[in-house]
Amino acid sequence: MKYTGARRAQITGRWRPTVSFWIMAAVLILLLISSAATSGFAGILMMLGVFALFTGLYGFIFKRRSWAGFPSRKVAGLAGAGGLIVAMIGGGIAGPSTTATADAKNVGALADVATPTPTATETSPALTACTDEDATRQFQDEVFVCTVNRADKLVWLDKATSDTLLADRAAEKAAAEKAAAKKAAAEKAAAKKAAAEKAAKEKAAEEKAAAEEAAAEQAAAEQAAAEQAAEQAPAVVHPGAFCSGGTGVSSTGKPMVCAPASDGRNRWQSQ
Repeated sequence: MKYTGARRAQITGRWRPTVSFWIMAAVLILLLISSAATSGFAGILMMLGVFALFTGLYGFIFKRRSWAGFPSRKVAGLAGAGGLIVAMIGGGIAGPSTTATADAKNVGALADVATPTPTATETSPALTACTDEDATRQFQDEVFVCTVNRADKLVWLDKATSDTLLADRAAEKAAAEKAAAKKAAAEKAAAKKAAAEKAAKEKAAEEKAAAEEAAAEQAAAEQAAAEQAAEQAPAVVHPGAFCSGGTGVSSTGKPMVCAPASDGRNRWQSQ
């Protein structure tokens, strides 16, 4: 004799999927897909919980396996209780999400009605070009000054940045002037030293030239005196030599005179 799947399971004690199981499984899958599309994960939990709750209650009340094949009434009761808990969790998740979505829609609708059309607002002038140096303007609670930036362009800078830039520029100018003055003083000292050295060299050269000139004059005077003395001194003559007249001295310094000798001719003779 042949038995259906449910009857065979009662006889053998082993549960096998029946036609009703596959039908209910297909229905559950469709319901889960629909719940996911409408309520997301919370809808899936709620649908699973409700399905498990009613399936468990059916098995617990009628003491039958139901389409899920619960082996005992106790298991069916546990499944129903678990389904209830899962359904409650899904409802708890779905409640805040639905409320938040509704609130967001309401807020959006109110915003569309109450929010006026935005008007163009003034933007900060920071770093934009300006024309009058040291001019000021105020934006909200901040004061801006037209200042020449480090790129040598006039732009609007907030007052603190402008003051810092001007202070740095003044310090750089003072340092440059100090360096220039120091350089000029050094160059002046070097020029003065060079002039002093040049004057000393020129003076030494003049003194040397004067000394050389004086020495040359003295030598010339001495030579002239010697020549004059030589001219004034009597000529050295040789005794007995022919002469034409005049006086002289011998090599021994004896005065000599030119006079006729015994032969009648002029010869040098001692005076």
